[in-house]
Amino acid sequence: MVNKGVGMEMFEAIIYNISVMVAGIYLFHRLQYSENKRMIFSKEYVTVLMTFVSLLLAAYPIPFQNEYLVHLTFVPLLFLGRYTNMIYTLTAAFIVSLVDVFIFGNSIIYGITLVVIAGIVSAVGPFLKQNDITSLLILNLISIIILLFLALLSPIYELVEILVLIPISFIITIASAITFVDIWHFFSLVNRYENEDKYDYLTGLGNVKEFDRHLNEVSSKAEEKKQSLALLLIDIDGFKDVNDHYSHQSGDAVLKQMSQLLKNYVPNQFKIFRNGGEEFSVVIRDYTLDQSVKLAENIRSGVEKSSFHLPNKEVIKLSVSIGVGYLTQEERKSQRKVFKDADDMVHVAKSEGRNKVMFNPIVKL
Repeated sequence: MVNKGVGMEMFEAIIYNISVMVAGIYLFHRLQYSENKRMIFSKEYVTVLMTFVSLLLAAYPIPFQNEYLVHLTFVPLLFLGRYTNMIYTLTAAFIVSLVDVFIFGNSIIYGITLVVIAGIVSAVGPFLKQNDITSLLILNLISIIILLFLALLSPIYELVEILVLIPISFIITIASAITFVDIWHFFSLVNRYENEDKYDYLTGLGNVKEFDRHLNEVSSKAEEKKQSLALLLIDIDGFKDVNDHYSHQSGDAVLKQMSQLLKNYVPNQFKIFRNGGEEFSVVIRDYTLDQSVKLAENIRSGVEKSSFHLPNKEVIKLSVSIGVGYLTQEERKSQRKVFKDADDMVHVAKSEGRNKVMFNPIVKL
């Protein structure tokens, strides 16, 4: 009867530890999603939650044979080591160690060991090239090796504790890692579904529907405040050849890199959109014609100087043709007219040999 009671207590403790880890992971994702409706990873969130989870695990170690207590407080630190950096991981480890030693009565040596584990996994974790589940298992193995050395060198831990810890820690790490990855994918899909009418799934930029809405909104504001309105239409030259000669995957890689390049050149107050295919756009308000054309030329020059890296490791050079549509402060802000002017200028730039900025009256740079 005693053995059954001990076995049940151990089983309950294992279930508790797994449940705490899974609940903490779910709560992290849920809070992230509720906060901003977009799955943007927050190191602060994951640090606070994993520290709290680690403290809950410290409060309920797993008993074994009425003689040993198996502590899994290091498992949440593996996630911090993988997904944050050394500062966040060590901060969590210091907090957990202090509480573990001074409140739960664990040994100072184990507290120091937690900090050592945190330092090593945070130094290794971000650089592991394996997938998330495999990486976390590697970090778990590193932690077990550290604890094994502790058992061999310190009289406060026995080898049997580590032998019991190995399968339990791997089970909890695998369960937690799978949960982490699955919930992340789930909320990412939910986020994509809810925002697919606003954002381009490939680049993360606004899509053509959001472009129409934004252009209408900016046109109204420019009309109301008697400001100028400009539109840049940016078309990648020879993009079809990239898809045909290399692959559609290569084309996608180019589009992603192009979107990032545009973010680097376009001021933060202006929004960038992917209108479809290889065409991007920038809506500009309260800029002079000279400022608008200079921005377009900076983009064109930046693309010309850049190298684009394909999935097969090849590097290619590209160019863009840019049409500028512009309405002065005095002109009525017709979104149809500014779009037509910009679109016409793109076609002129293409016909003039590509890799050009054109605006009306027709001037080429």
